[in-house]
Parts: sequence; C-alpha cells; structure tokens
Amino acid sequence: AEYLHEPVDAAPVVFFRACFGAILAFDFLRLLASGQVKTEFVDAVFHFTLLGFDWVKPWSGDGMYYEFYALFLIALCVSAGFLYRAAIVLLCLGLTHIFLIDMARFQNQT
Repeated sequence: AEYLHEPVDAAPVVFFRACFGAILAFDFLRLLASGQVKTEFVDAVFHFTLLGFDWVKPWSGDGMYYEFYALFLIALCVSAGFLYRAAIVLLCLGLTHIFLIDMARFQNQT
C-alpha cells in the first residue's frame, strides 16, 4: 500500500503530452496546407458516417477551415500545457466531430 503513495516523477507524462500535442498540431497544419480539408470535407459530396450519426455534417462555407485552425491552436495549447484541461476536452470534441463526419478516412483495414 505504501508503494501507491510514493512520489512519481512527472517528466514522462509531460514529454508525452508535449509530443502528442505537437504531432497533432503538425497533422492539422499538414491537412490544411495540402488541401485535404477542401477535398475531403468541404467539396466532398458523400461521407461514410457511422450508423446513427447521419446528423453529423461538416460545417458549411469556411467552417471546416476554422475548425482545423482552431484545432491546430488547441493542439499547441495541449503541447505547451496551457489551459490543459479545457484544451484537451476541446481537442477531444473536435477530433470526435471530424471522425463522425467520415469514418472511411480513419479505416485502416480491409
């Protein structure tokens, strides 16, 4: 029982958080720069939604661009540990929205 109350170094968790946020920020920036946001979300006519989530749609107009820019900034906040709890909740909600729009984008097996 004493083992559970011993102090633990937080450095590995901080390192993981910083890397996780940086990788996501890079990915959001890559999607914006390559034009995949436009082709896969804005201009796409059909999306493979999860059963029961047909009501989840991409934002109209420039909304998807704003979402990806916001997620980029939120991922930087996660990486830096700035307002971490709020940032990680917003990041989770944003990624869930993107996932629910089109699950085929995240399918990794046939």
